[in-house]
Amino acid sequence: MGVAKDIYAALLINYNYSGVLVLPSVDAFKPQNQHLPIQVTVEDTDRCTRYSGISIQGIKVAPSPQWLQDKLTAVGERPINNIVDITNFILKDLGQPLHAFDADKIANKHVVVATLPQDTPFVTLEDKEIKLNAEDLMICDHNRTPMCMGGIFGGLDSGVTDATVNIFLEAAHFDMRAIRRSSQRHGLKTNAAKLFERGSDPNNTLYALKRAALLIQELAGGTIASEVIDIYPKPKEKPQVVVTFSHLKRLLGVELAPSLVKQILAALEMDIIAQTPDSLTVEVPTNKVDVLREVDVIEEIVRIYGLNKIPIPNEMSSVVVYSERVDAEKIQDAVGNFLAANGCNEMMGLSIQNPKHYPDNANLVHLLSSINADLTVMRKNLLFTSLEAVLHNQNHRNSDLRLFEFGKSYRVDANETGEQTYTEKTHLTITLTGNKLTESWRTSKGGVKHHFFDLKELVDLLLAKLNLRPTAIEYIQQHEHLSYGLLYKNKKKALVTMGILKKSLTKANDIKQDVFYAEFDWDAIIEQLRKQADVRYTEISKYPAVRRDLALLLDKNVTFGQISDIALKTVKGLLQSVNLFDIFADESKIGEGKKSYAVSFVLQDTQKTLTNHEIEQTMQKLQQQLEKELNAVIR
Repeated sequence: MGVAKDIYAALLINYNYSGVLVLPSVDAFKPQNQHLPIQVTVEDTDRCTRYSGISIQGIKVAPSPQWLQDKLTAVGERPINNIVDITNFILKDLGQPLHAFDADKIANKHVVVATLPQDTPFVTLEDKEIKLNAEDLMICDHNRTPMCMGGIFGGLDSGVTDATVNIFLEAAHFDMRAIRRSSQRHGLKTNAAKLFERGSDPNNTLYALKRAALLIQELAGGTIASEVIDIYPKPKEKPQVVVTFSHLKRLLGVELAPSLVKQILAALEMDIIAQTPDSLTVEVPTNKVDVLREVDVIEEIVRIYGLNKIPIPNEMSSVVVYSERVDAEKIQDAVGNFLAANGCNEMMGLSIQNPKHYPDNANLVHLLSSINADLTVMRKNLLFTSLEAVLHNQNHRNSDLRLFEFGKSYRVDANETGEQTYTEKTHLTITLTGNKLTESWRTSKGGVKHHFFDLKELVDLLLAKLNLRPTAIEYIQQHEHLSYGLLYKNKKKALVTMGILKKSLTKANDIKQDVFYAEFDWDAIIEQLRKQADVRYTEISKYPAVRRDLALLLDKNVTFGQISDIALKTVKGLLQSVNLFDIFADESKIGEGKKSYAVSFVLQDTQKTLTNHEIEQTMQKLQQQLEKELNAVIR
């Protein structure tokens, strides 16, 4: 019916249509006796704003005629029987859900619309028992036995069967918020619930009820055996909206004649109740539940007028918009492209998770309502979504993975007064597992597996691309999820945590291979980028670089990072790179608790060619500093 009204309005305005819109008549409807009166009590008129019903006696439940089955099949509905098919047909035709009860199963012929105590059992039409919430609106019998979840799902023991002879037909209007909560709470997504969630027209229940009753008489026989019950304590009035021609022109970019605007509003059944030279006050029909503001009415006008009639301008106007020096979205795009170019695939994990991943249950943000009984908390980190992706791929015989994800984590903390504070943080994760190189004639049998240093290399390259250098690197020896790894910091603030996941963790998640995982605090990285100086271009030097190697005997707890930091601090301006190219750790030959590092240093002056004297002087200074700070011995 809504489509028919729209087409009629478009024909009137755009095609000079001279006909009229004829809707199916319900004039033939009339009660024939009072043999099956049903009493109705609505206890919750906030959740059920209108309740209409009628009794029909002596029907015969049978398959629907072919024309009705074809119509339902065409819109994705499965034909069941003539009574149920008629209610589904009316829902699609008029946008009004109906429900048919077996009248002989209604105790004391009394229908009660009310909420029931918490955890009251209710068996649905699908023979599934659920525990009701105290806010669920139920259609009950005289004994307050639930027969139907109002506007959502029918009950097993009160529905129409092949043996049904007498029915009570319901057409009601329910509060959209109440329907949405109950539907999501129990995971019951029916056609009726979807429609009520979006809003239905409470002033259409009687027409739909009469139309359905006449169709039932036509296809299933029977007589109308009661007066129409209609409980409507607070009739919904038509919203009044003021539309100004100046706003209409501003939004459309074209000026419509006031006379044309009035014709369109009339064609849409929107009555003009007041007007001024620049405005119209319009009454919106209650079937247009989403038309409540001026912009909504303007959208209705342009929909009928035709978007194709609005000319596309030859010029485009814009304003200068200030944006921060560091654009987080552009950086994220650049990093995503960089990782993709390095063989990674972007993944997107769910922000809601199973609480089993967090056995301590600490700091979790719980969902007030979830359509999935297993997904009830917001993720506290991105690790488990990465593991779910690895497991999914592993189960589909795709075990060689390089994944990355930009996503958010959520947690709640309580301060000393008990007040809760919610925190949302953005992260970047990188997950490597399986083979880096697949089996081929150039690789060993089984391929070349990913290693921790593949992950470290990717992290280092990414930080270098962002022009970020950690000020501190810490070894991770004790961690909730990592067997070992590294923590990169910048001025005591953690930037990246990376390492190999514990075997116990991967095994608990049914993953059969090593997983290397890095997590960036993306908010901290963006903050650091905003603080640092602009990137400046340096011309490639025309003068040659010189490499010098040192073999250093060190305590085994000395790290290459310490050597690199000392070198960069000592040889400022000339030192271009430091590289560890060999390790020797045979304590029987070099001493207990010792190791030998072979380190290369590349020196270059961008202004001139270095002399041998300058090179030797620089290396002596570097050796002295390494001996002083690390007790290094030059071999």
